[in-house]
Amino acid sequence: MKGIMFSFLLISIVLSILALIFLYARFSSLKEEEIATKVRMEEMYALYRGIERDFDQAIEIVVPRAISASLSHVIINGTPLDNASKRIAELSINGTLYSIPEPLMENSTFPYWIKNMEELASLRGFFLSIGIRNLKVEQADSWNLLVEANLSINLTEEDVASLEKNVVKKKLIPIIGFEDPIYALKTNGTLTNSILKSPYYGNFTQLIAEGKGGSGYAYGNSLVVSKETIGSLPADKTKILVTNNISGMENEVETKFKGVVCECSIGSLSIPYVGNVSQAMIIIPNETNILVDGDNGTIWYVENLKEHLRNSYYIPSSKGASFLERLEGKLRTQVSGKIVGIESLIDKRFIENPVEDKPSIDYLYFSNESYTGYRIKGFEEEKLVMDEDSLSVYNVSKLTL
Repeated sequence: MKGIMFSFLLISIVLSILALIFLYARFSSLKEEEIATKVRMEEMYALYRGIERDFDQAIEIVVPRAISASLSHVIINGTPLDNASKRIAELSINGTLYSIPEPLMENSTFPYWIKNMEELASLRGFFLSIGIRNLKVEQADSWNLLVEANLSINLTEEDVASLEKNVVKKKLIPIIGFEDPIYALKTNGTLTNSILKSPYYGNFTQLIAEGKGGSGYAYGNSLVVSKETIGSLPADKTKILVTNNISGMENEVETKFKGVVCECSIGSLSIPYVGNVSQAMIIIPNETNILVDGDNGTIWYVENLKEHLRNSYYIPSSKGASFLERLEGKLRTQVSGKIVGIESLIDKRFIENPVEDKPSIDYLYFSNESYTGYRIKGFEEEKLVMDEDSLSVYNVSKLTL
């Protein structure tokens, strides 16, 4: 009897252990499935985030390529676009311009990017569907285009999980470095200019010193010496003498130099001069190009404006056309409420038979309209002319002829 009871007890224990083992195995299996599902969901979300980030990079590749294709069309054909925003969007989505395939856009469109993303997702065991709707390209400010699109992402794994997101993506695309289409359009392709932001905006000219002067103006290279050295110097009509005294040496100074700035009082000279300039030999650097305006008794540093003009740099403009408007052949901006336009100064030395009395600001010079222009002292070689509104922008109101 005891043996039978022991056998039942043993069997009960064994069955209990087996049940525990089964339950543990079942629990472990469920746990593993849960962990596996969680891992796949995390991988799915990481893939989604990667796709969203990669779309930003796709914009940085596709849209500049579309801009280049648009510029190429405008410059080669000599005709502006009818709607720059619409055509850049068409190139980005379809790879066509006016429904004609554009070779520059081959393998560089958003559908091509979508195809690559879908193949990548498939390799990871996911089904991916991407949609891009309402793609818009607008002028954000003087230096950037704003690209905006509705991006839909549907990422699924059968019987595991799915992830569906709709986001509005915005990205700024700089126009720096692109060619200004207006130059090519208005000169039949003989003159080109790349859009580069001026490092001198707001600092084109500086008033160095003031005194009493006369006999016109002169632009030249400064020569800072004391009176004792003047007699031993050779004549150089490119130099502006900056000294402490010229008493008794007036005739020699007139013969040797283009102009003079002196700490002393000057009665009268036949060359441009400014006298009574306190500490002139200290505040005016040696071997520096300066403009001596004798009639107004001022000395100016104008090299920043000369460099700005020489390089045809750009500044923001409330009147000049924006980059997108220039692709459409417009000279003046039609946007109000914010500054999106740009403007440059035309160096007439690089134009065959230039209109010398026309303002040098690009949107005025290329216009068929007539404007009152003011020549600027010290810029005879460049034939720089400003309209009245631009005088204050470039800080040359006191330097007009």
